[in-house]
Amino acid sequence: WVSDMHILYTMTSDAGGGSGMTEGLTWRKVTPSGTPPSARACHTLTRLTHKLYMFGGYDGAKCFNDMDIIDLETMTWMQPALSGTLPQARNAHTMTVISSKLYLFGGHSGNKHLTDLHVFDTQKLQWSQPEIL
Repeated sequence: WVSDMHILYTMTSDAGGGSGMTEGLTWRKVTPSGTPPSARACHTLTRLTHKLYMFGGYDGAKCFNDMDIIDLETMTWMQPALSGTLPQARNAHTMTVISSKLYLFGGHSGNKHLTDLHVFDTQKLQWSQPEIL
């Protein structure tokens, strides 16, 4: 397991044809400041404005339910204090952005498949679980 971070830079060219053909791809390893999350797989990494929100995942022994945030402008990892009821630890889930909220659905706990929905308010740093009718 590794916890390194790389950025893929893409350069595109449009010679008037609207194709947006890729001219070159360049990988660069970056070393953000702050405490990085532990190494894991099957997590989500969701972008909203200049931040990436990393939730959950699996390290080969256990699932996680932590939220790590990297600020792309300062390249700094953060582990903010969160409020609300945290979702159960999981991996292989989905997370989608709508406005300033992240919607977490499903995944696997390590023991069973999950079908629950949770909402993370990025402005309040608060988890909630909507009532599904």
